[in-house]
Amino acid sequence: RKLSTEELIFLNCDRLRCLDGITNWIDMSVSKLWVLVSVISGTYLGLDYMSKQNGGEGGIIINMSSLAGLMPVAQQPVYCASKHGIVGFTRSAAMAANLMNSGVRLNAICPGFVDTPILKSIEKEENMGKYIEYMGPIKDMMKYYGIL
Repeated sequence: RKLSTEELIFLNCDRLRCLDGITNWIDMSVSKLWVLVSVISGTYLGLDYMSKQNGGEGGIIINMSSLAGLMPVAQQPVYCASKHGIVGFTRSAAMAANLMNSGVRLNAICPGFVDTPILKSIEKEENMGKYIEYMGPIKDMMKYYGIL
């Protein structure tokens, strides 16, 4: 059966009877807008649950972004925008959590290129559209930054 967002986030809590932290990561095969909305929703749920103001013990929230959240990527503007959104949201939410003395730390991880199906998909015109002609610069970036 397909789990809801809340079930996924609190699955470990039910097993361990506590929640020290969460990692927000969404498979990029889903809509880029849904990725950003899911990270925001998951972060707020985690903050509500872990915050000392609500009886929690504090904790850590880690949001997954990308190298594309730190620099422009002409070949993937929507993906880049969603990842910039995650970085900006995480920075802002971390400031708010700190000002509230919530005991919750927030961080965003921004890995570079990772050997996954999405990386292989950039060589397909149906995925890249008119940006397919920029494969050279993408491959140059892969050489420069490396592939995990």
